[in-house]
Amino acid sequence: MNHAFFGGLIMRRRFAVTLAVIFLFICGAVDPLHAFDDDISLNEPNFHPENFLDMKAYAFGKSADDQWLAAGSGWRMTGGSLGLNLSYVDSEIRLHQRLSDYFSIRFDQAYRVYYAIKPLEHPLLDIGWRPFGNELELSFIGTAAHDKRQSDLGYALSWGDQPGDYIRVSWLSVDHFYNEKNVMDDAYYEDQPTTVTLDMAGTLADWRLRLSIERDSPLTLVMPLEGRLFRHNSENAEMLLDYVLSADESIGIELGFWITDKALADTTSDRVQSLGHRNIDIYWVRPFREKDELTLGLRSDLFANRMRNRTDAGGSYDYLFSTTQLYAMLQHNYSAHAGWGLGVYIGDVDEKNDYLLNPADDMMRSYIQGKLRSSWTYRSLDERHRFSFHFSFNLDDLWADPGDGAGMSYQGLF
Repeated sequence: MNHAFFGGLIMRRRFAVTLAVIFLFICGAVDPLHAFDDDISLNEPNFHPENFLDMKAYAFGKSADDQWLAAGSGWRMTGGSLGLNLSYVDSEIRLHQRLSDYFSIRFDQAYRVYYAIKPLEHPLLDIGWRPFGNELELSFIGTAAHDKRQSDLGYALSWGDQPGDYIRVSWLSVDHFYNEKNVMDDAYYEDQPTTVTLDMAGTLADWRLRLSIERDSPLTLVMPLEGRLFRHNSENAEMLLDYVLSADESIGIELGFWITDKALADTTSDRVQSLGHRNIDIYWVRPFREKDELTLGLRSDLFANRMRNRTDAGGSYDYLFSTTQLYAMLQHNYSAHAGWGLGVYIGDVDEKNDYLLNPADDMMRSYIQGKLRSSWTYRSLDERHRFSFHFSFNLDDLWADPGDGAGMSYQGLF
């Protein structure tokens, strides 16, 4: 990977990984991330100035997130408009069942798209065995795909009981049978891809920490018939740290980053791309009067795309898109089943594009973006199932362009 990609702007990888390892030894894990997603193209992100405000407005609230992380099984999906032609989608299914003191079965599938069109990932199956009936568990993990080339196989070792306090290490051979089962063409992996993941969750007094670190090994996919060569490697991490002030009040921070390097060469071009996203979200959640919940926060996102074209220097550029936003969200439950919500999001947005060969085409823009989100929520009496409709207004241009997108979300715990 190219360490110069982020430089001082996003986060140097060595520092990021070191920081993550420090967190690991403190305690803590977040929902499992996923391996190489079978996207063998280079991506051209196209953001609108308000997009990171959109994604924060569509996200689940802190109370719903806490319920999700504490539940073993469920399905949830949220999303909405990011512009005229694209939507934000974040969906996850988890089915975890303990069959006995010795065996368990898990099914996980996650799909999140916001900067490029991505293939739907295959669900991950986990068959766990506790040989001594205690906290130690050995697992066989894999994905089921109609095209056997895309089947993944691996193993995991864990201590503890998900989704409570636990530590888990997994190793996954991605597209395990690709070279053996490929009868469609002459493509093959020169370097077989693997993914190693370390997940932890833990509590210490009033502190709650969740952490996940994942690393994909470098892969090389050779496609002789098409005269193409594709390379890929990536790493990512997520951390969630809460300090619980009371049963319904907490302050916390959520950190995340991912870095992906790709290269695609054929008979006419040779391009190398580095993509990355860093986000920091600091929040305070507290009850407000008898039926209300107030969330105040500060979020920062920085997305970067470094493209190098070795056959056409005019196609080489550096792209940065950053947003720092203040937000406030109020949720009011006016009945046993229903409630309404309001959210205000004010962001400072910077967008920059530097062309290496043609500086006259360079672009730098700054925006002040404002968004008002209104929502209506209906939920079951036990609050394990809820769905919401969202509609947003454009505060920075309310009279000329009042509408700013709509979305919906559902969360069900089984």
